[in-house]
Amino acid sequence: MRSWQIEAPVFPEIITIEFVKQYVQYIAKVAETGDCEIAHSREDSLFFIILEAIAQNKCENPMECCVEAIKTSQIEFARYCS
Repeated sequence: MRSWQIEAPVFPEIITIEFVKQYVQYIAKVAETGDCEIAHSREDSLFFIILEAIAQNKCENPMECCVEAIKTSQIEFARYCS
């Protein structure tokens, strides 16, 4: 399976821990395809989504969401800038 064939979770109005867990799983699936650039991009996107939701008071439980999002650091893929 290619990274572009994996369906990303739909962004909810309010960011929940369930959404973050789904998105972390999505990143893991993308990483399994070997597409490190997309996995890294999605990881960055998740962090920005959570930060923006916290700033706009649209994050159900900011601390739990952050703790869950940081778990992406345990997913093995190359993280680099080009």
